[in-house]
Amino acid sequence: MIYTFDKFEDFEEKAAELGITSDLKKLQTLDVLFFEQYPDYILFNLISFESGVNKILILTKNHTLIYPSLLLESNKFIKIGVRGPYGESTMAAYTVLKKMAENYRNHFESLNRELTRVADNPTNEKLEDLSKRLRRLSDIVDDFHALLIRLRGRSIPFIDTKKIGYDFDILLASIRHLSHRCNVARRDMSRTYTITEMKFSKELNKSIEKLTNVMLLLTAATLVITIPNTVATIFGIPAISEISAVGYIMNWIVVSTLLTILLAFIYFRREFSGSKNLSLIHISEPTRPLYISYAVFCLK
Repeated sequence: MIYTFDKFEDFEEKAAELGITSDLKKLQTLDVLFFEQYPDYILFNLISFESGVNKILILTKNHTLIYPSLLLESNKFIKIGVRGPYGESTMAAYTVLKKMAENYRNHFESLNRELTRVADNPTNEKLEDLSKRLRRLSDIVDDFHALLIRLRGRSIPFIDTKKIGYDFDILLASIRHLSHRCNVARRDMSRTYTITEMKFSKELNKSIEKLTNVMLLLTAATLVITIPNTVATIFGIPAISEISAVGYIMNWIVVSTLLTILLAFIYFRREFSGSKNLSLIHISEPTRPLYISYAVFCLK
């Protein structure tokens, strides 16, 4: 007898009535494919990407429980083949497995389309997110494939795949193909991620090169004002104020500083216009005999 349920409470109640002792609530939050064989029943927990609700299948000698409910296979070949012992449970298990295979295939196609869109304008964040989701799908498909191989060997009770040999072989081949496509997509994503990293490194190197040029300009300007600054440091401002040329020296310092700032500003605007890779920090040192200013360019 086959029972399908839309409410988990009804499903849990019927399972308890048939002597199922497993904790079914934990299966609802389980994020991996689960299969366990007990003396009187077997239990499947299959990950679903479509509804977000795990598909739980319980098979006993005379009963089959499915949560949440789904339409059973209507293929005439299946109906003819499931006659005899375990025919009903075999048909129900095949229907659930086929629906899950379609679910995994649709989810892969969705990820593949998203990967195609991201490849046109890739970012590390998008690629990492897609990589995690594709890796999760690939792991689940591999586990599902291993389960089908075990069923194909007819080592699990209440399921006789010999009754549906042709249909089951097609299902197994489709999952094997999907597993291969997942692996190919992961390799393609890895190559895209490598190319993105190379582009980012190239842009970073260009920014560093521009920053180096700015620092060279500031260094050259610093050398220009080194001499008057050194004189002021050694003799002090009061001593220089007694020299008749003090006005000329001070004017030269002011003009040199302003010229340096102007040249740095022009170069910065020309090289980094529209760029958000650099930020400018202005630091003053008022404790020296002469006020000294530093322009520090920092990469974000």
